[in-house]
Amino acid sequence: MTKTRRVLVAALLLAGFGLVPLASGTSAQADPVASSDFAQPLVNGYGADPEIYQQDGKYVMMYSFDIVDPSRAATKDIWAKVSDSLAGLNSAPLTYIYSLEAGHGTKFASGWMVHDGGYWYMYGIGDAETPNQIEVIRSEGDDILGPYHFLATISNHTSPTGVGYAFFPIVVNGQFYATETGDNDHSIYIAPMNGPTSMAGGWTKIAQATAPWECANGRCIDEGTNIYIRNGIIYDIFSAGGYESPDYCVGMLTASVSANLTDPASWTKSNNCVISRNDSAGVYGPGSAGWFTATDGTPWVVYHVKTTTDINFYGGDRRLEASPVTFDGSGNPNFGTPQSINSWRALPGLDPGIRKYEAESATLAGGAQVRGATSASGGQYVGGIDVPGASKVTFPDVYANWTGKHTFRVYYANHSGGPSKQAITVNGAAAGTVSYAETGAWGLSTRAIRWTSHWICRPDRTPSLSAPHRVMQSSIG
Repeated sequence: MTKTRRVLVAALLLAGFGLVPLASGTSAQADPVASSDFAQPLVNGYGADPEIYQQDGKYVMMYSFDIVDPSRAATKDIWAKVSDSLAGLNSAPLTYIYSLEAGHGTKFASGWMVHDGGYWYMYGIGDAETPNQIEVIRSEGDDILGPYHFLATISNHTSPTGVGYAFFPIVVNGQFYATETGDNDHSIYIAPMNGPTSMAGGWTKIAQATAPWECANGRCIDEGTNIYIRNGIIYDIFSAGGYESPDYCVGMLTASVSANLTDPASWTKSNNCVISRNDSAGVYGPGSAGWFTATDGTPWVVYHVKTTTDINFYGGDRRLEASPVTFDGSGNPNFGTPQSINSWRALPGLDPGIRKYEAESATLAGGAQVRGATSASGGQYVGGIDVPGASKVTFPDVYANWTGKHTFRVYYANHSGGPSKQAITVNGAAAGTVSYAETGAWGLSTRAIRWTSHWICRPDRTPSLSAPHRVMQSSIG
């Protein structure tokens, strides 16, 4: 351990960790305090065209990036943020998922994902110079995090108007369909598929922008598809108008699962936006909305909003929000309204939130001691973590819900006159160091570490939603 002077630890925060009852005879620190809400935006900084999935109690937010890894600047790799809690997605580290394999184009621009038959299928454009080249990759098994491998090019795919975009597959009653937006008329089309990798028929137009609410900034556009099925009804949300405009919004198509989905008459379009700008909250142009199911089984949507009223084709003013969806007695969904940036929204049921462990409740050794300060959380902190190899602050009962990278955050103050660091151990094994910048007040340091776990059933969920757990002992010293 590097010797550290006057580094004062107040609290340890763990993103999206849940707790289970302790085994008999196990000593414990005071119960952690769990957050009950999460911040908007969902992740800090720029965010657009979000994709969130939930599997086995973990939320997975997929990303396509050109420059996450400079060595892969010529590709669009697929990455993900993973967390047990919506509140933890912001601080979750990026996990590498996939890069298009040699011989299958130069890029993999992610479209959307489908879960069917125990596999995850991801669709994307394999070469930016060949927009009709739709590539399909498939997971080895049922884990959304893969690994993934190239499956096929949809060789008999042609776009509905010669050139298309927003290729989104859907599955209804076991039947695959392709949906796509025509680049020439900016309308939404649907076509049947023979399973996940082959087209089975021609395109049918099911939505075309004609109303003023679909023509933001003078651009009449219906684009994108994302469905949720409830009580035999398909709820298909799409984006309307020019994305650069503050009047960009989310519209909706509905159809019965028993209808002929390739018949335009089977679809009914909303009379107006179902999610629209909220001037009083200072957020505008919601779009690229997608459904996901929360850990308690309730439907939610994620979408981006603009933070300015500028006509911005670059899109740098976009941020991500998530919100619950409720249904009235007639089956009509209520999507609510976008919230202001830096506001808070209640977490879904069964979401463990971010657990905060107070340092003064931890096990201390080597001169580390509890001291009082009104500026510290709970009015106390731990100081004296100064003796290499001896000073420790140990949190003996921390649980991880799945194997992978998790994030913990440490609230601290460092009056040492320069940067400092301390060692981290997990279950007695070294797990790197945490660094502390010089600060005149309480600061925050973040470190991603890898936890191990084994599978057991969570006590607050049914056995069909089992998730991994493992007792953790984490030390800073």
